[in-house]
Amino acid sequence: AFVPPPLSPRRSLLCSFVAMALEQPKRPAGGAYGSFLAEKRPEFTKQCAGQPISAVTKLAGVEWKKLTAAQKEPYEKKYQEAKVKFDKDMAAFLAGGGEKQKGAAALRTEKRKAKDGKPGKSARDPNAPKKPVGGAFGVFLSENREKI
Repeated sequence: AFVPPPLSPRRSLLCSFVAMALEQPKRPAGGAYGSFLAEKRPEFTKQCAGQPISAVTKLAGVEWKKLTAAQKEPYEKKYQEAKVKFDKDMAAFLAGGGEKQKGAAALRTEKRKAKDGKPGKSARDPNAPKKPVGGAFGVFLSENREKI
């Protein structure tokens, strides 16, 4: 029987690159603002030292609003380039036999919607007879309405 030789370090490294190529690429998030925040986050975290993490995003939002359209343009270009790269990588991933999977947020939403459906409750039949309103007293009243 044929026994393959053990993989050399170079060969195992190549195999790991092939395995990485089979992973689904991540969509660039946040648009132009996301690329701005990714670039400036270290600067903002230094300014907000000792404050809650939400202070970083608040500061980033204020700074982003201060920027003019011309100052925002490089970040928009970065986002567009990242989006084009993602589209290419995703097409290569799908062409290579990859299967598109939902992201974490989509899975969370799906799970929440399934939970809201409440499996214990079935769909109500619109033709089913209605329950008497008011319980036993409602039944008594409907029977004796003319007498009272």
